Amino acid sequence: MFERVCYLQAMLFNEWKNLKNENRDLPIEWNIMHMYTSAQLAKLLAVKRKIDPEKASLIATLHDIATVMSGKCERHGERAEPYSRDTIKKYNESIESELTIIKEEEDAFIEAISVHSNKDDFSKNEFAELLKDAGLNHEGKKKKNKKKRRI
Repeated sequence: MFERVCYLQAMLFNEWKNLKNENRDLPIEWNIMHMYTSAQLAKLLAVKRKIDPEKASLIATLHDIATVMSGKCERHGERAEPYSRDTIKKYNESIESELTIIKEEEDAFIEAISVHSNKDDFSKNEFAELLKDAGLNHEGKKKKNKKKRRI
C-alpha cells in the first residue's frame, strides 16, 4: 500500500544524501530524518482521522522540499510549489509500471504543502490541516494557534 511513499523517499534520499551543510539553516541529515519521521507521523494521524494515509505520507514526505532545495527555512511552504512540481514530475517519469503516478492529487498535495506553515489560517484542505496539527513547521517561531485543533 505504501510503495509510492517508499519509492519517493528513496528517490529523494538519493538526491539529498550528498548535499552539503554549508549555508543551510538545518543540516541535511536532519532534513532526511525529518522526511521519514514526518511521513510516519502523518500516516498515524491520517488513520486516526479516517483520511488516506498513503496520500498523507506522500505529502509529509514532500512538505519541506523548499527547505532542502534552498537550504533556507523561511517561508518554505510558500516557496514549495516549483520544487514540489519538479519532484513529482521526476517521480512520475521514473516510476516502475506497478506504481501509479501522482497526477489527479498533485494540486491538492501542493496546496497542502504550500500552506502548512500558515498555522493561524484554516484550510479546507484536510491534508494541510493534518500537516499543521502534526507540528510539521520549523521556521523557528512558535506561533500560538487561535483555535485548538483536535488530533
